[in-house]
Amino acid sequence: MAKRQQVQSAPSWGTVVSTAQLPNVAAATIQSAQLEAGDTCYVNAGNIDLYVCIDATLGAAIWRRLSSTIAASMSSSLGQAVATGVDTTIDFNATDFDTSGIVDLVNNRFNIAVAGIYQVSAISGMVSSADGLQIGIRIGGVTYISATAVFLTGTSIATVISMPIQLAAGAQVDMFVRQNSGIGQNTSTGTDKPRLALHMV
Repeated sequence: MAKRQQVQSAPSWGTVVSTAQLPNVAAATIQSAQLEAGDTCYVNAGNIDLYVCIDATLGAAIWRRLSSTIAASMSSSLGQAVATGVDTTIDFNATDFDTSGIVDLVNNRFNIAVAGIYQVSAISGMVSSADGLQIGIRIGGVTYISATAVFLTGTSIATVISMPIQLAAGAQVDMFVRQNSGIGQNTSTGTDKPRLALHMV
């Protein structure tokens, strides 16, 4: 019986502190003729990303990020009061998870440290509104996207938004809700309580 050939894993170049220090990148400390396309290296700049080399040229290597550990979620179980006809910033009171220290519960937002494309998701429910519930995601205080659900008086509903968004380093991401029932309402406190989450893609 023929033996299957053993598959060798790509060599890893350990961990560096920034993409500028990936092996064979211009001005990087590590310059080696041993680097080959397919080799991997981790970058730990507050979060740990895995990169693969696609061009090993000395002084001009090209690396591509394969995966990122940046992910965070925060939620609110406060049953927050929402006046009619007003965009109300969600007051988050819990960090569900945060792999990179980007949750800011004091200011109710994510503070983005690493530029990239992020999948950003928001959900909120509200009880008993006579018109509709709108939720929105803001970048730097400006509405980026919003969605509205219309429902019957005396019922409750949740609205969800999720989409990829290009975010710059330093961007601030928060969430608002709005309702137009004519009277004050409160956000839900159950499984459809306000939640804002993201991860780098």
